Amino acid sequence: MRGTVERIEENLDDLRREIDRLDDALLGLLRRRIDIGRRVARAKGPDAVATLRPGREAQVVRGRLSAAHDPVPDATLYRIWREILTANMSMQSPVEASVLDDAAGQTGRLAAAYCGAAMTMSDAGGADAALSAVRDRRVTVAILPMPGMDAASDAAAGWWWRWLDMDESPMKPRVVSRLPFLSGPENGFDAVSPAALVLAAMEPEPTDDDRTLFLVQDSPDSDWRLIEEAGFHTSPVGLTGGEIWHRLGAYPAPWTAE
Repeated sequence: MRGTVERIEENLDDLRREIDRLDDALLGLLRRRIDIGRRVARAKGPDAVATLRPGREAQVVRGRLSAAHDPVPDATLYRIWREILTANMSMQSPVEASVLDDAAGQTGRLAAAYCGAAMTMSDAGGADAALSAVRDRRVTVAILPMPGMDAASDAAAGWWWRWLDMDESPMKPRVVSRLPFLSGPENGFDAVSPAALVLAAMEPEPTDDDRTLFLVQDSPDSDWRLIEEAGFHTSPVGLTGGEIWHRLGAYPAPWTAE
C-alpha cells in the first residue's frame, strides 16, 4: 500500500513539473509575441498610433475557435486571445476606449470584456462627446449601446446613431465591431442580450462573414431608420432605389460559443 501511495505521489510530481515546463514555454512565446509588437511600433516611427484591425482580429479569433477542441471552452480561448490582441496593440501606443454605458450597465460590462487589462476605459459622458473624442483621435474607440431596429429601442439607446450621418469630417467615426463578438452562456452574454457597437475613425475591413449598417430615409418627409444587411457592402442592396441612405459602417458577424 505504501509503495502505491509513493508511486501516485511521484506521478503527481512528474505531472506538476510538466505543467511548470509548459507554463514557462507559454510565457516565453507570449514574450516573443509582445516583443514583435514593440518592433512593429519602432518600425512605424515615433509618431505612430495604435493600429486597430477589427477585421483581422475577428479572423484570428475565428481561426483559433474553429481549430479548438474540447476540453478548452470557446469562452476561455476567446478571452485569452482578446487579452493578447489588446496587449499587443498597447505595445505600439496607448489605447483608450470612451464608453457610454446604458442604464442596466450592459454596455460597460461588454466594454470591459472587450478592452481587457491593456486598454484604458473612460466614461464618455454622452454620445456626442464619445464620437468627438474618436474623431479628434483623443481615444482609439468609442463603445456605445447598440440601437434597435424600431423606434422604441432607438429612443432607449439615445438616437446617437443619427449624428453619424451629419458628420462630414475625414475622420468620421464608423462602426467597426459589434459586442459581444462571442455569444453564449459560457461567455456570460447570449444572443438576446443587449449589444454594443465599437466605433473608430477608420474604414471597416471585410472578413468572410460581416454585417453592414445603413441609415435610411424612404422619402424626404419620412423619418430615418436603421437597417442591417448581411455581408460587407458599400451601398445597400435591399432597397428599391428611391431612398436616401448613409453607410454607418460594418462589423464581423458574432461567433456563437459551443
